[in-house]
Amino acid sequence: MEVAFANGLSGPRLARRARWTRWLVCAVCIGLGVGLVLYNFETRQLETLLASKLALWTYASESATNVDLGTPYFAYARGGKWWALRVTPECGIGVYVAGILVLTGALSLIQKVSLLRLFFAASVSIAILVLLNQVRFAALGYIFAELGRDAFNISHSLGGSSLMLLGMVICLLFYFRTLVANSSRTPARKHLVN
Repeated sequence: MEVAFANGLSGPRLARRARWTRWLVCAVCIGLGVGLVLYNFETRQLETLLASKLALWTYASESATNVDLGTPYFAYARGGKWWALRVTPECGIGVYVAGILVLTGALSLIQKVSLLRLFFAASVSIAILVLLNQVRFAALGYIFAELGRDAFNISHSLGGSSLMLLGMVICLLFYFRTLVANSSRTPARKHLVN
């Protein structure tokens, strides 16, 4: 039985449009991911702006952003002194988000994967990673100003890296759990929501 839709698409034409839609979603997601890697500097500038505002809202009396030797940084005043943290490519969120976007693009080509679930999983995962990295910047800035460079170095190397690794694992678990949730639906119902 062939189902006709109000816009005149049915059967093969509808399937062809669905394939093209998935290829377009794939290209856009992968393009955005590659763009984030290529424009990592601009992404880090935005991150320093957010980190500067967060520092001002939480523990700093003043804050600012700038670029030194090609690396964006945010500076903040605490306890009558100014402190600054550089955001290097390794510390930025661009690579993490690019990975989620490329994964989303690749998975969008699989017909059995709901695009709605895919977008939801990607959006939530990206938001969590961005927020987590900002919390990391805020904590490292506070530790640097209050406890000094040695405490900062330990916190940055062990704590910050572990936090982001754990965050990425949790986001990927959420991501894939969202994609396979309710997979026991009947085939007819699956067709309606995919």
